[in-house]
Amino acid sequence: MVGIAFTARRARLTLRLGSRFRKMRESIGEMRRRARSRRELLTLADNDWRDIGISRSEALAEARKPFWRA
Repeated sequence: MVGIAFTARRARLTLRLGSRFRKMRESIGEMRRRARSRRELLTLADNDWRDIGISRSEALAEARKPFWRA
C-alpha cells in the first residue's frame, strides 16, 4: 500500500513539473517572438508603418521595449 501512495505522489509531482516546464517553454517562445518582431519593426520604411497603422514614434517606442515586456 505504501508503494502505491508513493507512486501516486511521484506521478502528481511529475505532472506539476511537466506543466511548469511547458509554461516556461511557452513563455520563452513568446519572448523570442517579441524580440524578433521588434527587430523587424526597425527594418520597415515609413510607408510600411502607415500601412499597419502606426507612426514612426510608436514603432520606435515598441522596438525599444525589452523582450520580456508585453
